[in-house]
Amino acid sequence: MEEFNSDNEKIEAALLGKVPMTVLHDETLAENQNQIQFDIVAEGWGDHKLVLLTYVPPKNAGSTWLTVSLGASTSKKHVMLGSGNNEQREGLASIVGNYRSTMLITPATRNDYLQILALGAGYTCLGGDNVGSNPQPLTIRAGGPYIYAGTRVTAISIL
Repeated sequence: MEEFNSDNEKIEAALLGKVPMTVLHDETLAENQNQIQFDIVAEGWGDHKLVLLTYVPPKNAGSTWLTVSLGASTSKKHVMLGSGNNEQREGLASIVGNYRSTMLITPATRNDYLQILALGAGYTCLGGDNVGSNPQPLTIRAGGPYIYAGTRVTAISIL
């Protein structure tokens, strides 16, 4: 096992500084919340080709469904695949709030198209929406009861 980990360390050392990465957002919730918002314009997401958004709940998090959308809009639909439930749902993506999730986002600025691929808990979601001339924040909203304190969300540009 040590030999395997030393290979990882060598790979990380070789890549250090060669793959441009910027932390755009890093937040750990101090208290339970109904939603988390990312100001994609102020945080400069549109300046990057790809953003990796990770959602890591605390170990004691209860079960909840989360919807990812632009602002409060749920008018857009996404395709959700997995566990035999191939269906359309509201928003850009759905994730299970008590499991880790990873989202790849092609960010957008004004009048551009934001696309998202969300992976977590055996589900894959594909969605997209036009940002429009008045960009709304990217929002992760709890379907109930809430997003638990101790949840960490990180957005990193990887290109």
